[in-house]
Amino acid sequence: MIQRTVFVLLLIVGLILSACAAPAVAPAAGEVAAERTPEDYQTVLGDALPDDAAPYDQQILRIMLASRSEPPCMERASSCFSFLSFYHAEPRARITEDQELVGAIAESWEVSDDGLTWTFHIRPGLEWSDGEALNADDVVFTLQRIAHPEVAFPWAWFYTDIKNLSTVNSGEMDIAELGVRAIDDLTVEVDMEAPAPYFPDKTSLITISPQHVIGEVNGAVDWSVDPATAVSGGAWKLAKWEKGKEIVWEANGNYKGVWKPYLKEIHLIIGAGEAMMPAYEAGETDVFADRNISPADIARARSEDAERWGLHFYDDWETYMLVFNNSMEPFDNPLVRQAIARAIDKAGLAASAGRDASAPAFALLGPGFPAHNPELKDTLHFDPEAAQALLAEAGYPNAEGLGELTITTWGPLNPTRKGWIEGVQAQLKNNLNIDLNIEIMEVRTFYAEKAKHVFPFTFQQYQYDYIDPSNLLALFTTGNYDYSNSEYDALIAEADHYVGPVEERMALYQQAERILVEDAGGVFLYWSTRPQFWRPYVKGKSLEPNSLDVVAWRDLKLGINQHQVYISDARCNDFFPNLALCQN
Repeated sequence: MIQRTVFVLLLIVGLILSACAAPAVAPAAGEVAAERTPEDYQTVLGDALPDDAAPYDQQILRIMLASRSEPPCMERASSCFSFLSFYHAEPRARITEDQELVGAIAESWEVSDDGLTWTFHIRPGLEWSDGEALNADDVVFTLQRIAHPEVAFPWAWFYTDIKNLSTVNSGEMDIAELGVRAIDDLTVEVDMEAPAPYFPDKTSLITISPQHVIGEVNGAVDWSVDPATAVSGGAWKLAKWEKGKEIVWEANGNYKGVWKPYLKEIHLIIGAGEAMMPAYEAGETDVFADRNISPADIARARSEDAERWGLHFYDDWETYMLVFNNSMEPFDNPLVRQAIARAIDKAGLAASAGRDASAPAFALLGPGFPAHNPELKDTLHFDPEAAQALLAEAGYPNAEGLGELTITTWGPLNPTRKGWIEGVQAQLKNNLNIDLNIEIMEVRTFYAEKAKHVFPFTFQQYQYDYIDPSNLLALFTTGNYDYSNSEYDALIAEADHYVGPVEERMALYQQAERILVEDAGGVFLYWSTRPQFWRPYVKGKSLEPNSLDVVAWRDLKLGINQHQVYISDARCNDFFPNLALCQN
């Protein structure tokens, strides 16, 4: 109580002394602000806030969302496929700050001995925000929606592990034939086309839709844009959506799950990309993570007070790479591929062209990602003399007889991609005397042609969808990217369907990735790093390095961790005492 009383006194003094701006709501003459009570520091669900937290009526997190990212609806299992659904809905499983997959709507799950049937046990007592029961029928309904061709779910291909999903989605089979069924109110079984040990990870990407609101499996998505009908099974519910201006979620007082939030509200302010940094600087938002953060923004934050600005970086688990078609000359010769790999100074390029936006890579799986193998760091490392010897051994001394090579990518190139690919071009000329032409195509045309495997040499990138090596390493299996290696394919297939201990499965992926790196199926140039800002008064476990030294908060991608975030009393005491929300 002493701490809370001191907080109130400091707040009153701060308001009297502040001359920056008049408060939006000021006490009347002679009026004394009421002392806060313990109840003022409890959430709508009755949980106590952390000791340094601001009162509950100030637990409002403000984020600016680029207008280009505002979706047409909130339902994840629909044509919208909106990541914002994680604010007001709940998936079957969630990722903790330590990257562990744990139950959300599903309390637990297990797989049959043959790996072909997953059984999910729904957490008892769950309800939608309108009081209706949330049960196994809603889970089945959601999976049927992602399979139904009329719903036009854009990632249906991603869930083709589910038995008959492909043929249902193509319209060749009735929805009733989908390999999903409710055994009772709290049990769902999902049949697989083949063993898929990573399938529970994929369930964390789909939030559950309310059958009692939508009605038919192919029902419309407009239910999710109106607070009156956008019922929630998660920690927050939609309170307001003014298109093009603001989206507001409020804590769901009827939430019966285990991921209880500290925050009272989350405000997404819709704005132009160039408005994001000024809004953050002015105190209109509390966090800011977007590709519009410029090198100048970063330099200014560092020069003034990086800690007070709240400047942070995270590895985006996105790998940029050179990819070879090893069925085409001269890249059918592994010595040529290996020579190119050893001729590129990745550390130098990361420090120049990729400063603050990239870290030199040595494999496809980056630090903190499951099965990341630091032992690959010295494989095909930068060594110009070794590169020249390899090229000579391949029959092209000093690149004689090699001719001009062309590398194809998509554009327009942002400054980081441009700096890296032009840096590669210069280094191959300086270190191997290779003349490299850069061909830039429109993005849709590039990917349409890439699917035909017509490019000998490309510059590409890929970012994870779910946190499992199967998601990334599958890229280099035959028929996906342009590389083909039967030994690699066999190891990936074995790992993808391995139902034994996780450690043994990860070891199989590491064996496969070693083949990929040593054979130079690709040259892994850099791992993308992203700047983001959050003020020091925004706190929570998601903002602290985990056991793998990875911060779970990474832009809005893992909004699943925002239940842990809260606002400390420093926002009104030390930073922005004249905010309207500080006057309550």
